[in-house]
Amino acid sequence: MVTAIPAAAATGIGGNRPPFDLSLALDPDMLRADLGEQFDHKARRRDELLAGVSRFHDATADGIDNAETQAKAGDFVRQIKQEAKQVEGLRTTAKAPVLDAGKVIDAFFKAITSPLDVAAAGIEKKMTTYARAEADRKRREAEEAAKAAAEKAARAAEEAARKADAEALHAAVAREQEALEAGAAAQTAKPADFSRTYGDLGSVSSLTERWTFALENLARVPLQYLVLNDQAVRQAIRDGARDIPGLRIFRDDKVVVR
Repeated sequence: MVTAIPAAAATGIGGNRPPFDLSLALDPDMLRADLGEQFDHKARRRDELLAGVSRFHDATADGIDNAETQAKAGDFVRQIKQEAKQVEGLRTTAKAPVLDAGKVIDAFFKAITSPLDVAAAGIEKKMTTYARAEADRKRREAEEAAKAAAEKAARAAEEAARKADAEALHAAVAREQEALEAGAAAQTAKPADFSRTYGDLGSVSSLTERWTFALENLARVPLQYLVLNDQAVRQAIRDGARDIPGLRIFRDDKVVVR
């Protein structure tokens, strides 16, 4: 016999230790203040560049109209991108210890949860087999009981009609209708209605009806269920393709500043 282990019994030595609190190691306010102090010069540089961007747009309200402005704009964009790239590098460096710590935390707890998830899934697989068989059995019994009740009520109705007993006929017809409705309800009932069980520790188990699929013949799958291979199309265009049936291939030029 399988016995569930109460949660309280799983707590051993050290169970009264205060819970681990990562916020004590990485207080958001302190972290924000430290970053602000360490990289304040980068925030000031951002503001300087954005002020320059505003002046540029004011000076080119009608667009760029000469090669000299185009060249200066390119230099300015290069400055902006270099600054953004440098700051992104600083962000990556600053965040690396946090990411490493997160990986350690994830791995530690995953080593606990993974075998538990596998264990639970193994039990649920056996439960599913039982629940499916039980649901099928109970549905079949309900349908057969309803059919038998309907047939019995129909015979009673025939007998009442033969004897011209209006009251008995009315009652028999009503019972037959109820039996037919019960049979229809059994046919349309969800598997959960025939498989629900309750554990002593509060668990509720029931069979959930799920439908999925497996590919058998790709050529027969309707087009609306197929996905365009975006990566393959873009690679074909890079290789020189300019005419792909069903697609419009067009130029979408953009200035690149390096």
